[in-house]
Amino acid sequence: MCIRDSPETLTPIGIAIYEPSHDCDVSENNVTVYLSYRVLRAIYVSQMAYYNCTINVIGVPVPVTVYLDGKPIANLSEGESCALRLYGEHNISVDPIVMLKKDVRCICENFSVNISSAGNLTFFFKTQYYVNITASPSYAGDVSPSSGWYDANSTLTLMAMPRSGYAFIEWVGSGLGSYNGTKNPVSITALSPINETAIFKAL
Repeated sequence: MCIRDSPETLTPIGIAIYEPSHDCDVSENNVTVYLSYRVLRAIYVSQMAYYNCTINVIGVPVPVTVYLDGKPIANLSEGESCALRLYGEHNISVDPIVMLKKDVRCICENFSVNISSAGNLTFFFKTQYYVNITASPSYAGDVSPSSGWYDANSTLTLMAMPRSGYAFIEWVGSGLGSYNGTKNPVSITALSPINETAIFKAL
């Protein structure tokens, strides 16, 4: 359990008979009282509202660092949790991108949350693959969509557009969900990192 200590707001609830035998530093909301065995000038109780918050992560296969107000407090794997005892408003966050390989990553879109009351806070991650889409030779035609990160299991429609004096021949692909063949346009599914190359030749 991660516990955040704090100064407490104190409120007087009663007055004793005698004056204090030591100095007493009193302000409107906070007080530092030096006590002796002889007397108490006032009795104070804490009015600070503490609350509990439980942090979880889902959808990422490696430990994720959890931050409290920008400072790391825990490393959580999926299925683990961190219980916090807090007061006031705080920011809880995780790294928005966790790289698993150079072409595989997990991202969290709700990676930073402000909290001020009790509850459960879950950070959801999703897997993305890098899909590389190119033309060969590069001056012979254009391709779409652009190379980039795509959500796992998402569908992309490949299109090859030859420039003047060239013709599209075929797609050459690698990776789970890729396509090899002459269809144009054609759909693929990002089941892994994928490379797709549109082959063109001169007329």
